Parts: sequence; C-alpha cells; structure tokens
Amino acid sequence: MAGDLEQLREKLQLSPAALHRQEAKGAPREPPDVQHPARSHCQLEPLGRDAGANWRGQLRAAERSGSQPAGLEWLGRSPPRLGPPTHPDLRAGSPERPRFPPLSPVSRAGSDPGLVPDHCSGPGARSNSEGHLSPPLALRSHVGRLRAQEIRRRRARATEADLGLLNVGGEAGGFQHPLLELAPQLPAVPSLLLPPDNRPLEPSVLRRLKELFAQHDAQCTALHMLHMDCLATRITGVTQKEQRAMGVSSGLELITLPHGHQLRRELLERHRVLALGIAVDLLGCTGTVAERTATLHHIIQLACALRDVAGDLFALSAVMSALQLPQIARLEETWRCLRQNHTESAVAFEKDLKPFVRRLSRGEETSTPGAVAVPFVVPLLGLLEGERLWDDHEDSCESLLRTLGAARDMAAHTGRYQAQAEATLQGFQPTPELLEAFQTEFALRLFWGSKGAEASQAERYEKFDRILTVLSQKLEPARKTET
Repeated sequence: MAGDLEQLREKLQLSPAALHRQEAKGAPREPPDVQHPARSHCQLEPLGRDAGANWRGQLRAAERSGSQPAGLEWLGRSPPRLGPPTHPDLRAGSPERPRFPPLSPVSRAGSDPGLVPDHCSGPGARSNSEGHLSPPLALRSHVGRLRAQEIRRRRARATEADLGLLNVGGEAGGFQHPLLELAPQLPAVPSLLLPPDNRPLEPSVLRRLKELFAQHDAQCTALHMLHMDCLATRITGVTQKEQRAMGVSSGLELITLPHGHQLRRELLERHRVLALGIAVDLLGCTGTVAERTATLHHIIQLACALRDVAGDLFALSAVMSALQLPQIARLEETWRCLRQNHTESAVAFEKDLKPFVRRLSRGEETSTPGAVAVPFVVPLLGLLEGERLWDDHEDSCESLLRTLGAARDMAAHTGRYQAQAEATLQGFQPTPELLEAFQTEFALRLFWGSKGAEASQAERYEKFDRILTVLSQKLEPARKTET
C-alpha cells in the first residue's frame, strides 16, 4: 500500500501541467520532497462538501455586493478543509499526505485589480482593509491600477465631505449652507428727504435735490455714488454673518452663482432707477435752454469723474444710459447749445464716453481691478436673468464669450476690487442727505410714491416712460416732421 501511494505521489508531482509551469517560470524541476517556501501555502488540500458550498456562497455574495470578495485569498488554491476527508487513503493516521501542484494562475486583465492568484503574494504584496493580502501594484494591469486609484480618490472625497458636514453648527468656522434671499432687505431707517407718505415726484423733494447737486462738484458726487454702489453690490461693508449667509465673501462672486438671483434683480433695478434719476434731473429743468445746457454739462462731467476718479463703471453706464434715452436724445436745441458753449463736454461725450461704454457692453473693454472699484456687471446681470443683451449682429457670440470670461476674472479678483474701493474712499466724508439720494429705496419712493413703489416692475416703468415723454415734449415740442 505504501508503494502505491509513493507512485501516485510521483505521478502527480511530475505531471505535464506542473512541468509546463516550472519551465515557463524558468525554474528547474525540483524533487518531490522539496517544498518551496513561497509556494507552500498554495498546495491543494482535500475539500469537504460543506466547505466547498460555503466558499462558493461567499464568492457569490461578494460579487453581488460590488466590493472585493471576502474569500478572494483562496483564488488559485483550495480553502482549508473544514469537513472530514473523502479520500480513503487520506485518513487522520496516514503517515504522509500527497502534495498537489498549484492551480494555474487566473488572469483577468482589465477587471478588479484584486482578482489575482495568491501565489503572487510576496514581499511586495500589501494587505487590504480586511487583512487579506493583495498583489503588488507592479503586477496589476494598467486598467486595474487606474481603477484602484480612482476608488481611493472617491473614498478620500467622501471622507472630506463627511468631515465637513460634521462641522456644521459646531465650530465657528464650520461649513454652512448659503441662504437663498427671496425679498430685498429694506432698511427700517426714517428718510431725511421724504415724508412718511409721499406722492410721486414730490416738488419740494425735487427742489431740495437740485440744491444738493449744486452744492457738490462732479468729483464729490461721483464719490457719493461710488460709496452707495459698493454697499449695493456688497463689495465693502459686508459683515462675517452676511458672508456666511451668502456663502462667499463678496457680492461680485455672489452674482455669478445660482443663489444670487435676488442680488442680480436688485442691481438691475438700481441701474434703471439711477438712469431715471439723471433723466428727471435734466427733463425737470423747465427754465431756459441755457439752464438745461448747464445741467447737461454737469452730468457729462459726472460721467467723466465716475470713470477717471471713482472707478465706478456701474454708475457710469447708468448715466450714459440716461443721456441716450429717446426723450433726451431728441432735445436738439439743448445739444446744439452744449456744442456751442461747452465744446469739451460735447466732444468727450461723443468721442470718448460713448465708444468706451459701447466697448464695455460688447466685452471689448476690460475692467482692470487696479483702476476700477466697481466693474461693469450690467451685461452679466442681464445674461443670467434672461434679458436681451446685444442687437442682432455677427459678433454676438463673441460678445457672449467675452462677457463670461470677464465674469470669471471678476469673481477671481474680488479682493482687488475691494482694496481699490477702500483706497478711493479713504478719508471721504459723505453728506448723509446726498447719500440717501443715491439709495435704490429712495428712488423707488420718489418716482412712484410710498404706495406705487410696491406695484409690479413692468407697470411702474411703463407709466414712468410716459411721464418722461410728456416732460420732453413740454421742453421742446415736436416738429411737424418728427413722429
């Protein structure tokens, strides 16, 4: 019996499959009694029926879970024997047990990098989270290495996100979700110029405003507008609480985000009422043509100061929009008198300011942070709010791309705009009444009254456009050839 067992062992050990594997590896054939230490754990052992069923069940469960199988360390060799021996010659009292050659390696290129045979484990092998050995990175396929790296990156990102959410409401500097503003925040401060229940275009208030503008030159008025525009766009004067509510540190970045809808609507409203205020200032001059010309000259000087002194391109565009309204552009006598008496202002308006604002609107002129405190954001506001921006011309797509690029640069340099605004306003002593005159809430109440300011936006602007037309017709009645 012992001789038969020895012959069986030699046949199994010197089988063609074993010889082929040894020759493929370049290793010489070893005697049957020599055991290689690196492959000693790859020897097959008799497998009981219950153990085999259990092993297959574990592999199926691991494949359904989508993670690395728990029994993957037995790939390429048999799991330990858990049941009684089935071979009649392999009893507990047998002097020797046959050593079977290891199974051929299972190659699965492009699949899970962990699915490699266990005989590849060695000094370069690593241990995974379950304590099982995984093959070294050099033996994995290229696709397998990429997948393993992607899995590690996803786990790292998930861990960072979980840690960030744990800090919500905990430490002072923890992450907080930004708040979505649904309505404008109106200050509960009594007005210095308007009575509690004022009528639209109160005559006494209009006279007081003319006195204030006459007492301040163009540069001082431009600084007052810059101060209020910085507060309205949230460039300066933003508290830590407001920054946490916005999710960013500046309104210039907030207007580029989805939850900046309310701020975009407020800035568009402010741009319109500033233009209407300039128009009312000019069309409200019911005196001689020389008086209107002097007012127009002062407005053009204000536009130059907004660009050259204050660096407020937002207010500059509002002033230029007012001067190009149809109700003002039709005042031929006023513009003729301006060219005769204030030639420099007329040339600056036609040859300098109008082309400059046109280039800004098309994105051809950049708002350099070093010289600009409030950038030109009107095209971006109209774009993100779905309003029409440019006329139908062949460069509309290029203008769109330039506007988006300028918005990206603006959001990346918010700190430089803030520093420029603070440097320009350093040492500035504002007049409280003139500051209130440039508030958006004040303009709404002045133009439409304390009750009419709550009406719909489209209705308000339609009625006021008719008022401006009537005022323009009174100043210079339409000729027969004018339609």
